[in-house]
Amino acid sequence: MGRITGTLEILDNSWTWKSDKKLTVSDLAFIDKVNPSFAIAFKRHIVGADMCEKLVPDQAKFIKCLNAVNQA
Repeated sequence: MGRITGTLEILDNSWTWKSDKKLTVSDLAFIDKVNPSFAIAFKRHIVGADMCEKLVPDQAKFIKCLNAVNQA
């Protein structure tokens, strides 16, 4: 069973989520498996996703980009 934790920030017109640890491809696969519809929206709201959105179809490249953006 997977467990993914992080911080959710809710603003007036949007929300963002930041992981407590580096995300992995298996983390995204777990989210896709649990709730595919939510996974689509969730990926758009991960902190840094706006810089990596072109890579969303390739989960490995998307994760690599997110982790690089959030490490800086």
